[in-house]
Amino acid sequence: MAESLPAELQLTGSLIETICQSIAISIGEAAIGCGEADAAIRIADLVKGRFENGAPSIEENAIRGLIQKLRLAEARERYARIPSSPDLDRLLRDWRPVTRPDDILRPMPIDTRSHRERLDTAAREAAKAWIPDQRRLQRAQDTFRSELRSASDIAEFDAARAEMDAVLDLVEVQVANEVADNASEIFHQQIFRYQVAARRVERLVPTEVGNHQQARHAVNFAASVLSNTARTEEMLRAALSDLQSALAWFVLKANISGTAEANWALGLVHEELNEGPEALACYQTVLDILISAAHDLHDPAARAATMRSFPNVYPKIVRLGLRYGKVGIAFNASEVLRGTAYLRSAGPAFRAEDTPIVGWHYLSTFVDDEGCVVFLRLGDGTLYAHRPQIGREELDALTSRVPPADWHRSRLRDAGSPRGPLSSLLLPLRHAFSDGRMQSGDHLAVALDYPLNLVPLHYLDVLNRPIVHDLSFSRVASLGDAIDIDRAIVGGPVASACLVVIPAADNADRELHMQSAEEAIDPIREMVTLRRIKEDDTDKSSVQYALRNAQLVHIQAHGFFPLASPAETVDPLLQAGLLVSSNGEWPDRSRPELYLMSAREIIDGGPSGAMHVSLAACVSGLGRPGSAGDMLGTEFALRSLGVASVTASHWHVDLETASSFHAAFYRSWIVEGKSRAAAWRSAVLSLMAAYGANERDWARACAFSLYGSWR
Repeated sequence: MAESLPAELQLTGSLIETICQSIAISIGEAAIGCGEADAAIRIADLVKGRFENGAPSIEENAIRGLIQKLRLAEARERYARIPSSPDLDRLLRDWRPVTRPDDILRPMPIDTRSHRERLDTAAREAAKAWIPDQRRLQRAQDTFRSELRSASDIAEFDAARAEMDAVLDLVEVQVANEVADNASEIFHQQIFRYQVAARRVERLVPTEVGNHQQARHAVNFAASVLSNTARTEEMLRAALSDLQSALAWFVLKANISGTAEANWALGLVHEELNEGPEALACYQTVLDILISAAHDLHDPAARAATMRSFPNVYPKIVRLGLRYGKVGIAFNASEVLRGTAYLRSAGPAFRAEDTPIVGWHYLSTFVDDEGCVVFLRLGDGTLYAHRPQIGREELDALTSRVPPADWHRSRLRDAGSPRGPLSSLLLPLRHAFSDGRMQSGDHLAVALDYPLNLVPLHYLDVLNRPIVHDLSFSRVASLGDAIDIDRAIVGGPVASACLVVIPAADNADRELHMQSAEEAIDPIREMVTLRRIKEDDTDKSSVQYALRNAQLVHIQAHGFFPLASPAETVDPLLQAGLLVSSNGEWPDRSRPELYLMSAREIIDGGPSGAMHVSLAACVSGLGRPGSAGDMLGTEFALRSLGVASVTASHWHVDLETASSFHAAFYRSWIVEGKSRAAAWRSAVLSLMAAYGANERDWARACAFSLYGSWR
């Protein structure tokens, strides 16, 4: 035994024979106070002397007493408090419980700090909350020493007393010097390491699981193994065996949540053992469980909460699916969380790669901490997948300078057009054209994750020129959304229109605002019943009235989207929208909060009968991800009211561009009878031709995207 243990813990003789149950309980309670449920049991085992020297055991009721004190919440809390280190990143990232959202439209925080920085911050916060418990830990250590010293007249205890003192002193040094990083795992890590060295890693369940508590312990034991920096293949195999027994018990008892968590843990262990296909199968089982559970829920908020209860299962399936050639599985996982708030008649259970689409194609992106994946689903069923060599940090930097007005400004570091690097995203389109599976004039529906939703894909190059020369584009929430649009009944011709013009109080050229708005609708002036809302009658109620009573609504106003660093949380439903009049006064852009008609207020106005809404307003097409997988913003608010299609801008747009684009769009769509998609493309190309060959000039013509129906 002496060779198998570190020098600090070469226990000799019948060390533990006279140590009473109270010591085991006091030290166990100290570990419980630190959130170290498993550590408490292992400390008790150490005190009991379960090593190869055959030392007598303390009464089993000491351990029973400890177990009775352990609550599941405390055990789970430990997994959110393990200190930050490269070996523990996986557990911190993947095992943290997810809070059920109260609102499906809750914004998701965007944090561009490195993963390690986020973990370090979380560890420091957890350590601060734990620091008061050091006193309890110190009292337990003092009690332990006192009991050992009280037995000093027994010769066999002398060496063990000194050795255990050295161990506890080492623990104290670590607490003093590294409390910010290691406070919540001091005892757990030490004891577990000693057990590994002694080849006495105690599995918390027998091979055959017989009750719920044992099954839960199997999952917790797997977490302990994964979190241990000294883990070995033997330990991982032991965890795997226990998890398989626990899974069998959960399945037998029809315990859905336990089955999902056991499969999740099995996937993590298989990954650690480099058994990718087995890990993928486990993760896919978790996803199937989530889909089945969500399919029976009618409340969108509850459905979204269920689907996000294992948030990291999606990137794992996508990455492993692509690694092992399971492109369809990866594509399905990328679609499940996309656009679940509305327009999902297909439900979460439909399989994206099996759903037929005719007469159009679909492109989507999946973005995570590592970068992005691009999927292209063609009308003939062909599925392409592409992983651009663009990391997440580079992706954030490129999308931060999407507007042409920001190119070549000396005040911007690395300023310049991002079109070249971002065009690599569209490599699947190049392959599809090369293979003869796409033709010039086809339509492409796109659903983009943040931050790629900020990019007008139509100004990127594919066939050595901007792809808008060859394809029409429309933005959708998901493949399910696109299928709903394709199956919807197309309305008749536009018969009524409403023009809403809201210049700002500080606009010296208000008359120019009025004139440009009139020019935008000039092509359809004689074809529709037109109502104008302008002057002082442009408050929130007037805008809501227009949305409820006209088939076509053209709003020329100032859009607002709050400036914030990506790490800050922006609620686009409450903080973004349109600036409207208030109390008979034009909006003041220096005080947007006083004049903002938020996206939430647009939704609260009730269902809309509009076939189309044109937002001739700056940044009206920006959005941030919501808890249900939607891109929340003004255009989302309009479509959630039932508006079939929306045109909105990606950046600050000038009056001439807004007016010229919409005049060309209306002429092609309403006057000439083209589809929305063909009319949108025609309008973009006409502006590009008018603005000339200079990249920064013609790119301004790509400010507006079509969102929703392309028919």
